[in-house]
This record gives sequence, structure tokens and C-alpha cells, in this order.
Amino acid sequence: MADQTDVLINSFKTLNPFISHPDSLEELLDKIIQPALRTQRTVERIHPNDPFFDRAKNLRQKYKLPQKGFENFQRLLCGIRDFPCILLQNPKNDELEFEEMIAETDSLYWLQEVLNNNGFNLDDIIVIDLFPMLTDTWLEEHPDESPQAIQDMFNLTLDFIHEFKLPIILSCQCFNPSRKTRKTLWASFSHTKIGDLRSSMNGAEFHTVSQFSHMTHTAHVVHGFHPAHLSYDHCEDYIEFWNTTLRTIFHLLFGPYAKYLQRYRAAQSEIELIRSSFQALHRRVTKFDRVHEQGLALDMFENQDEPSILDDWNDLKSTLDPILKKLSPKTPANLLLSAPGLI
Repeated sequence: MADQTDVLINSFKTLNPFISHPDSLEELLDKIIQPALRTQRTVERIHPNDPFFDRAKNLRQKYKLPQKGFENFQRLLCGIRDFPCILLQNPKNDELEFEEMIAETDSLYWLQEVLNNNGFNLDDIIVIDLFPMLTDTWLEEHPDESPQAIQDMFNLTLDFIHEFKLPIILSCQCFNPSRKTRKTLWASFSHTKIGDLRSSMNGAEFHTVSQFSHMTHTAHVVHGFHPAHLSYDHCEDYIEFWNTTLRTIFHLLFGPYAKYLQRYRAAQSEIELIRSSFQALHRRVTKFDRVHEQGLALDMFENQDEPSILDDWNDLKSTLDPILKKLSPKTPANLLLSAPGLI
């Protein structure tokens, strides 16, 4: 929750964009991402029961928005908080069940396919809606409430980015309220921060990275563009060029994290095997202790005053107890990810 985000328990807590201003994706990878991943030791997810979502629930109730839309918005946010997140504008069909929403929404379906190809599930990566839970239909049906609702939802997005200290934002939206096609719905909206989160196809072509600051937090913004652009009626060569451009950005940005996550999960499996082995040995020591005590009670041992093997077993048990306590669910990264050659 928010009180934990002020001091992230990972290497990004030392990231200081005021010292280093990478302006390209390649520079961001070289100066920020790779060094940070070499020292990162945890993988932390945002949980659905985080108090942040209470604010979102209150806004849903205030504007009488569909419950299913809130649930889908919440699930899209519950990814790994110290990996890059993806910023979109108003994914459609959020009134459907989650899997159906993905299948019926071209942009989310494209994201899922590209993330799968890069070693992730959609649930691994945070997907932020620029204006959570709002749809074009709702805005058209509630013209009096729309201006304030748009402001409230954008502020919720800003709060989310700040509260969880998201280090890198892949912006796949080029929101511009002055465009004629959006004027009827968005003409009333303005905010000093909206431009800092906006990407462009020109920026995507040249792998541009900019900075976004809000309150006490600064993040790097990688420029992409909305996947829906790939479905527009353009010539085949045009679509192929931009499809390759956007996929390359995803591959470059998420590739190092996919490799890290693969090693992290392998470490979890290894530590679980170690934990199971120690627990089995601990049970055998306890059983031997019990059998030995029963044998003493029945005078089954002739030399009770001589040092017995039980002393050695007790020593072993004393050694095992603190080890088992240290083998917590967060131990894998601490024990195994320090091995050379991780990244």
C-alpha cells in the first residue's frame, strides 16, 4: 500500500532521474534498467485489497459506474509494481468478463499476444487506463457529470502512479482533447500533467524517453502509441512498419524483465525444494526424539547416562529451526538471485 511505496524494497529506490536523464530507450536500458535489475531482489505485486482501491470504489459509487468495469480496471492494475507499466486510454468492453473483454478488445488482445511472446502474462504487467472506468457511452449519456468525472478519474491515475512509485511508464496513448474527433467528449478537460504522459508516433519511431513528475515522484516515460492505430485503414507497408516499431519497443523494454522474472521463478522453485527437504528432515528429527523418549520410558536403552545419538539429533534440530524460519516466501531472491550471470 501507499505507506510501503515511499521506501521501495528494490533497487529502483535509488533511481534518481535528476542525476540521469536518458532520452532514448537504449540509454534507459544501459544506464537505468540493467544496473537496477542486477541488484533487484524482490518481485512485488499490487494486491486487490490495497486501500488505494477504496478511492476507486468511492468514485465508482459516486458516478454509478458498472461494478464489472471496476473489477476489470482493478485486475489490470494488479501487476508487478517495479516492472514497467503500460498506459492506455479507455480500453473498451470493460462491462464484460475479464477474459471476454480481452478477446473482444483489439488493443488488449494485441497487448496480451505481445506480452506472451516476451515471456509475460497480461496479469504480470500493470495496464493503466488514463481515465479509469469511463466509456464514451457513459460520457455521452451523462453530459452534466462528465467534466468532473474526467477530472476525478485522471487524478486517480496520477495518484496511482505517485502512490506506487512506478519507475517506468510505456505510454501507448496520444490523448489530445483539442482534436476535433474528441471535442464533444473531452473539450472540457485540461490538466498540466496530461502532456507529460502523452506519447507520439514520432517519439516511438526514434525510441524517445521523457520524464514525468508528480508531487514527489519522477518516472521515465517510454514513447509508444496506441495499438489500435495498427488496425486503421493504411497500406500494408505502413502497417508492417509501425507494427514492427511497436513490437520492437516492447521487446527491448520488457526483454530484460522477462529474463529476470524467469530466473526469479526458477529460484522460487529451488527454494521450495530446499524448504520441503528441510521440513522433511525436521519431521524425522522430531519423530526420532519422540521414539527415543518412549524407549527410555520402557527401559529399552541400557546405557542411559552415556552420550546418545539424541544429542546429535537435538543439535541438528536446533540448527534446522532458525533455517526454516528464514526460508520465507520472499527468500528466493535474497538467496539465489545474487548468483553471477543473472542478467
